[in-house]
Amino acid sequence: YTTLKSGVLSLKTQARGSIARLRREKAVPTMQKIYRRFSACDHLLADEDAATIIQCAFRRHTLVNQYGYLRNSVVLVQAICRGRKARRETAIQRAHIRVLQRAGRRLVAKIEVRRHILLSATSLRRTQSSAAVQIQQMWRGYMANVDFMLLILATIKVQSFARMHFVSIKYRRFLKDVVCVQTHFRGRRARRDIATQRTSIHILQRF
Repeated sequence: YTTLKSGVLSLKTQARGSIARLRREKAVPTMQKIYRRFSACDHLLADEDAATIIQCAFRRHTLVNQYGYLRNSVVLVQAICRGRKARRETAIQRAHIRVLQRAGRRLVAKIEVRRHILLSATSLRRTQSSAAVQIQQMWRGYMANVDFMLLILATIKVQSFARMHFVSIKYRRFLKDVVCVQTHFRGRRARRDIATQRTSIHILQRF
């Protein structure tokens, strides 16, 4: 009985161990499948989030581009309208200015004509005499300037001729001194040669 009991217990333990092993072997792939499903779900959610983020960014980019294009077109239209309005205003202002300038010139011309008509003969004579005096003064000043320039040129020429004369005199004196030195040197040399010749002749005569 004891041997049978021990055998039965050993068989039970072996059966339980094999059952536990089988359960463990089955549990591992099930856990792997569950983890893979969970990771696949996470990836799907991440992909969906990335897709939504990309779509949002692309839509924002397209909207920003459209807004920029619309803004630039609006600014261009406003600039064209303002330029056209400014050109119209400037043209109107120029027309008014031309009219005012013509009226002012006419008024000034009338005033000048009246002033010339009201001027008497004495005033004309006075102006003519003053103009003649000014012309004479200018002519005299011009002639004085011309005379002064001629005098300066003449003095420069006289100075140049005087300097040339003094230089030529100095050069002649220098040539005379050089010639004198050369003559003294040549004479001394000739006298020395003659003295040597005489001494040589006396020596020869002695022998």
